[in-house]
Amino acid sequence: PLEVLRTIHSFDPCIACAIHMLDPEGREVVKVKALRWQNANQLSILGDDRQEATMTYEKKKCWSILLRLYHWAFALSIVALVITGFYINSPWTNSLQEGSAGFPMAWTRYIHFVAGFVFTGAVLARIFLYLFGNKQERILEHLPVTPRNIKNLFNTLLRYSYIKEGHDTDRLGHNVLAGLTYVITIIAAVFQLVSGFYLLYPELAVWEGWGLMLFGSQQNARFIHHLLMWWFMIFALIHVYLVIWNDVRQPEGLVSSIFTGDKFVHKT
Repeated sequence: PLEVLRTIHSFDPCIACAIHMLDPEGREVVKVKALRWQNANQLSILGDDRQEATMTYEKKKCWSILLRLYHWAFALSIVALVITGFYINSPWTNSLQEGSAGFPMAWTRYIHFVAGFVFTGAVLARIFLYLFGNKQERILEHLPVTPRNIKNLFNTLLRYSYIKEGHDTDRLGHNVLAGLTYVITIIAAVFQLVSGFYLLYPELAVWEGWGLMLFGSQQNARFIHHLLMWWFMIFALIHVYLVIWNDVRQPEGLVSSIFTGDKFVHKT
């Protein structure tokens, strides 16, 4: 059994030899000891064959501050838009309150519109990073248009299917499957914001022109706007699951990287 306290201590370089993994019969399976720290995580593992192998991880900058701001603006605005969107579609409070005891629909619509502008700003920031961001943030790194990216796409599919272990060590950012999904999501976000502004400002020539060209009537735009909301909800659930899954299986600091911008890369 693996105790929580021992797991926590295994990341403490000051407790060099306190970690021993035992099987149910009490036999030592593996012993982990921390080596000296030099801007990297160094762990020495002694297995049953008593041969020592050193795993070294070095910290590298992965995500810019703009991408991290985009990520959280995008995520939080989606949460606000989904909640308020459901209420606007089907209010669950007494409509007789509106204009007398309170203004629940008016406030909900106001929050929805503000979140929509935040959502729009986040999408524009991501499009900018697709063109002018660092290597990990540019769009060509996310599309299966090169032999390296095509290979990574198939390797990722095999790994997610539990057919193949490991992952490509030459990639600091997203795998191609994730990157391609994000590109599709940004395209969906563009249609979502256009349909939203078409519904909000139908009298403005620019939104009326784009709205009529892409959706036709406002009712069609409202229906597509609602359908696209389900894409973002499903995407968010799968995204959170796979991020945690990858973070557990590969100690690269994937979750913390969206806060700090840094990832840990295995040095071979």
